[in-house]
Amino acid sequence: LCIADENGKIIAFNSAVLKPGGYRCNDIKLMTSPDEFFFEPIQMEEIKSIVRQKGELHRYEVKLKKKDGGYYIALLTLIPVQSDKKKQWYVVIEDVTERKKAEEELLKTKKLESLGILAGGIAHDFNNMLTAVLGNIQLAMSHIKNQSEPVYEKLAEAEKAAILAKSLTMKLLTFSKGGEPVKKLVSVEQLIEDSIFLSTSGSNTVCETNLSPDLLPVMADAQQITQVLQNIIINAKQAMPEGGKIMVKASNVDLTSRDNLPLEKGKYVKIEIRDEGEGIPEENLSKIFDPYFSTRKDGSGLGLATAYSIMKKHGGHITVMSKVGIGSTFTIYIPAAPVSKTLASKNDERKTNGNHQRIKILVMDDQKYVRNTIKTMLSLHNYEVVTAENGYQVIELYRKALMNEKPFDVVLLDLTVPGGYGGKETLRELLKIDPAVRAVALSGYSNDPAMAVYRIYGFKASISKPFDIDELLKTIETVMDNTTVHEEQKN
Repeated sequence: LCIADENGKIIAFNSAVLKPGGYRCNDIKLMTSPDEFFFEPIQMEEIKSIVRQKGELHRYEVKLKKKDGGYYIALLTLIPVQSDKKKQWYVVIEDVTERKKAEEELLKTKKLESLGILAGGIAHDFNNMLTAVLGNIQLAMSHIKNQSEPVYEKLAEAEKAAILAKSLTMKLLTFSKGGEPVKKLVSVEQLIEDSIFLSTSGSNTVCETNLSPDLLPVMADAQQITQVLQNIIINAKQAMPEGGKIMVKASNVDLTSRDNLPLEKGKYVKIEIRDEGEGIPEENLSKIFDPYFSTRKDGSGLGLATAYSIMKKHGGHITVMSKVGIGSTFTIYIPAAPVSKTLASKNDERKTNGNHQRIKILVMDDQKYVRNTIKTMLSLHNYEVVTAENGYQVIELYRKALMNEKPFDVVLLDLTVPGGYGGKETLRELLKIDPAVRAVALSGYSNDPAMAVYRIYGFKASISKPFDIDELLKTIETVMDNTTVHEEQKN
């Protein structure tokens, strides 16, 4: 609370006026004009105009100067009073800086939620398209007997580009609500190679690797871990605007309680990413993984926060060490897969695909080009395939097949079908008809919980779009063997 004379000079005030601006009593006494209080001088002119019209001012939002040159946000109230025939003003200053920050954060969160819904939809549609693109590329490759032909090499390049394009959807899903990772056995070496290619292509940054030849495989969501690696490598690249060297090192480690990390004891794959950039000031290190924290004007502050969240969901951890002028090192720990699990090579997978008895598959997807691609892929491998556009058709086809004693062996269900029964709703009805139904969840939106914890919903497996022929065939074969494909998060 202040009292000002008719010219606006402060003549009395209480101690509460000093704190928001970091002032002392003498600082206020030495101010000769109200203009000295305002961070934006034009606001003083606006206030004068309002007071001339209305005679007073009620809770008007202003930016007031702080002693250090910054500002705080306040609501200003001016009430005229008459004292000894002189006009004075009661001035009430209400500091609302923290409240405004909270409101801005809430607004930002709501905007991100809206963007997340949009991003999720785009990712779903994009992955549907990629399923058809990747599937048809592989179908074309299967018709070429001589793999040394130039056309085969071009198709192989297109196949790799389509597989790498999956990572674009993860960038979109950064803004959508997180889901549980869809884990399967993956090679860390391959994840690192893909991430480096995607993050440094076309830049003046050199990336060197030092990967142990015996790296253990991990149970992980390949797209999510690739996103973590990309975010860190891109950060390292941005820390060296004139170019420089990034070193990526990976090794197996056996953690114990002596390692002083918030992780369970056991085997992990440790990935270190070191740059020679500007470094991170010590006061910022504790905030580096906070949502919305960024030292760059154009930064969203979401990349490292997302990386931290993903690692937590994988039962892993991420740390950072940095010195200004020397560079930064990010270290990632991913739990290694159990010893019993081994990676199958593409050649091994292809050997299992071939002479099937006429196993009957029912495929549901609302996109015709996806249905047709899956049907062609499976038909070439001696499966009998029937397709359906929505859940209502699936339920009717499945019921008729049971009645005719020609049941479907496996049902592939897309989780999202606009305007009709999606995969979860359809499976609920199928389980009423046949409790032994073998259903596989398909989705281009991997954040759906049914993709990670599919067994809770009654599915036998899940497979994320886009998928290749080998992945689809392996999933069906494993379901037919009454085993599950992806590991659920163990917590």
